[in-house]
Amino acid sequence: MMILGKQRLSLARILTLFSLLCAASIAAPVAVIAVTPIPKSDSDYNESNATIFREGELPVIEITMSQAVLESLLADPWGDEYVMCRVRFQNSVIDETADSVGIRVRGNTSRQAIKKSWKLSFNAFVPGRKFHGLEKFNLNGEHNDVSIIRSKLAWDLFKEMQIPSSRAGHVRLTINDGSIVDGVFIHIEQVDEEFTDAWFGNKTGNLYKCLYKNERADLRYVEPGTAETYENYGWGETYDEQNQIDPDYTDLAEFIDFINHSNNAEFVAGIAGRFSIDNFLRSTAIDVLIGNWDNYWYGANNYYLYHNPETDRFEYIPYDLDNTYGVDFFGIDWAERPLSGWGDNGFGSTGGECPPLIQRILNTPAFEAQIRRYLLELVNGPFRLVETEAAIDSLHAMIGAYAFEGSFDHGNMDWGYTTAMFHESYTFPEEYRNWDWGWDYGLKPFIEDRTNFILQTIAEPPALPSLFINEFLAANSLTNTDEWGDFDDWVEIYNGGSGSLNLGGLSLTDDLRHPFRFIFPDTLLPAGAFLLVWCDGEAHEGDLHTSFKLSAAGEDIGLYSAPENGSVPLDFLSFDAQTTDVSFGRESDGADSWIQLANPTPGTSNDSSDVPDLIDPKRFLILSSHPNPTRAGFTIDFNLPDPRLVQLRILSIDGRLVAEHSIRHDSSGRKSIVWDGRSAEGRKTAPGVYLYQLTAGKDEVRGRVLILR
Repeated sequence: MMILGKQRLSLARILTLFSLLCAASIAAPVAVIAVTPIPKSDSDYNESNATIFREGELPVIEITMSQAVLESLLADPWGDEYVMCRVRFQNSVIDETADSVGIRVRGNTSRQAIKKSWKLSFNAFVPGRKFHGLEKFNLNGEHNDVSIIRSKLAWDLFKEMQIPSSRAGHVRLTINDGSIVDGVFIHIEQVDEEFTDAWFGNKTGNLYKCLYKNERADLRYVEPGTAETYENYGWGETYDEQNQIDPDYTDLAEFIDFINHSNNAEFVAGIAGRFSIDNFLRSTAIDVLIGNWDNYWYGANNYYLYHNPETDRFEYIPYDLDNTYGVDFFGIDWAERPLSGWGDNGFGSTGGECPPLIQRILNTPAFEAQIRRYLLELVNGPFRLVETEAAIDSLHAMIGAYAFEGSFDHGNMDWGYTTAMFHESYTFPEEYRNWDWGWDYGLKPFIEDRTNFILQTIAEPPALPSLFINEFLAANSLTNTDEWGDFDDWVEIYNGGSGSLNLGGLSLTDDLRHPFRFIFPDTLLPAGAFLLVWCDGEAHEGDLHTSFKLSAAGEDIGLYSAPENGSVPLDFLSFDAQTTDVSFGRESDGADSWIQLANPTPGTSNDSSDVPDLIDPKRFLILSSHPNPTRAGFTIDFNLPDPRLVQLRILSIDGRLVAEHSIRHDSSGRKSIVWDGRSAEGRKTAPGVYLYQLTAGKDEVRGRVLILR
């Protein structure tokens, strides 16, 4: 292996770097934790974020249509043909009306409910039309959930774990005069070609909607196992391809064959190359935690598979999360359901055996251990009541005035739910009651009891390797050369553990959607040691040279475990535009905070005390931001050239103001400003990437911060 020593700077080099630092400010990198990054550059996604899926608001949707046609739809809700209506959408930023919109009843068993769910299509009668980036609205009645917020909490939990999943938000829906339909619904984002384009950067692959319709969507091998077998399975409704006019099911047939017929060694080595295994492990952990029994494991139901043509892998996408957080119809206390055997004897089982994909994953120790890691991460973080109670109370207050009022008041509702029951359901019953209807557990008591049960019963899994992306240089002009004498970009890996680690099989990438761009050879990295990987696009030059280059304009870097360990993320970061021969590194080896290194330290410790002080005292610039990512607030250290008023503005990725803070400094020098991670209204911000602007008079510097929950 090649480890390079620290490079000392000449006076000429110092002067060169000084001029570069004076020319432009440098933003610290932002770490991320997931295999699939949250969409940032999709214009439709950003547009709908800014205008439709606005947190903390209850939009009003008013639908006008023929009363006779409405009554006909309610009398026979099983058809999928759209009829025409007019839609008015109102919230704090838009009040717009769209004509010639398609409407129909949606769902599976929910079509029998009193409070039915509805689908709106803006392009059914006007081809190609979108409403602020969306082609369709799914307005779910949530008829089993007396609190009307369980699926919203569940979708937000998937978002916090950065799993490709639908956005969700409450709406008040009325149709005509509201005498038949007037109530609180949840708008769930449609999974379609626009969704896959936003999340995966393409929309031409097969998109399978997998439902227990006529047959279980359990991915079990069915003779003779041909493409036609699964295309026609369950009268063509179990694995329903959504994207293609004349779909070819060969990819699904081959995937199912691999799941069912590969031996253990082949499965462990090959599943990560065929399937987004880490997203599935995260999803499984959430399902187990929230008691989502209407899922793949327990019910062989409710998920999508997208065959990503860029990676040749199937992406797992969750679907339909209303029967969660203690909703039960089986006489099961989901707060005390253990991980081991969680899906036993579910309605998705065949002959007592759970679906084959989850069975094989649970039989692989590294995969089962990763599910336990995610369960513990959730109950020690975003699932805990102390983390969610404020959001629960806010949603309760926002929808309370309209819950089971209007056309669904006075018990004119599934299960006889009333407004009084709605309010009571957040805290009662305090323990599981087998009442033989959906409301068997108070929402908050379920969260507390489930958290305690998981903490008491889940064995601590083995620790993941303590490997870090410790430093990188994305524009190497005269810093250091590889063994061929080339000034190439590089990434430094640091072993922060107590023992040597074999990196063989681990992967490194500059595109988080393609985790296997570089596979490490068998390389023993001692404890406390460093390893350089040359990112030069010249893999033929040696085992530690990648097929990709780093972009000085900014991109991502990700480090993953080996496929047999789930290809789970070990370390990630996202960085903005870089300056030539100025690296970014952790402030100390393996630390959370990052700093600019005018004197890069390839292959050695990031000892900031040994870095020459090249900061121009007359220049306003960021010195560091930490911790980044953060689960709470973070601190920005900056150089202030003279006494001024300094203002910090936090913006969402689509440019909306989230919070701002000002402080006047009466002296110059190194200063700090803190953001507590809350919005201007005092609410905890949702997880994701946020922009920050730090201004002092006419000077301004910018950066990014990642909020985790």
